[in-house]
Amino acid sequence: MDIKRRPTSTKPAAQPTNTVAAASDAPAKSGNKRRKILIVVSAIVVCGVLGYGIYQLVIGMLFQQKLSEIPKPNVSIETKDGRLTLKGPNGKSVTTGSKLPQNFPSDVLIYNGANIRTAIQSGDSTNVIMYVPTEIAKVTDAYKKESVAKGWKLTGQGSSLGKVTVLSFEKDGRRLSVQLTASTQNGSNGTGVNLTVGPKK
Repeated sequence: MDIKRRPTSTKPAAQPTNTVAAASDAPAKSGNKRRKILIVVSAIVVCGVLGYGIYQLVIGMLFQQKLSEIPKPNVSIETKDGRLTLKGPNGKSVTTGSKLPQNFPSDVLIYNGANIRTAIQSGDSTNVIMYVPTEIAKVTDAYKKESVAKGWKLTGQGSSLGKVTVLSFEKDGRRLSVQLTASTQNGSNGTGVNLTVGPKK
């Protein structure tokens, strides 16, 4: 009696697909892209502080490009008196630092004893963020009284549970917005102040 044997398959068994690894690749690639963007921004800042040659070196190492193939950024960066100024090809500029710009308007109150965290100037507008070691009620009262005394007209006022107060003023085609937030530092009551002054739009 002849027994026929079925030929055994020589095809390798199918390997299970690793869907977890595939799914995890997307966030990794996204994270790498974000890191590259941050490095590029840092490189531009380095360019202004240390020179174009350093910028070329950083970008070349990152993207493995020849130095001659790396375009020069179309933004100029200047540092002076602790302030950083970025100038674009259209002539517009943004200046930031922990000091007030020299042309900051004299009719805008900077509360006595304020610790200026950031001052940003863009065109004719200036934004100042600072901390005042005085409770919010006193700081709010000072901004209302002294701003009016300097010729500003109070056009709006809003408050939320005594924790946040927003004041709006106008004068000679300009607008002044002051946001005050109750804050506590080192166990003492203080006030965070965020003010913006610029042309009325």
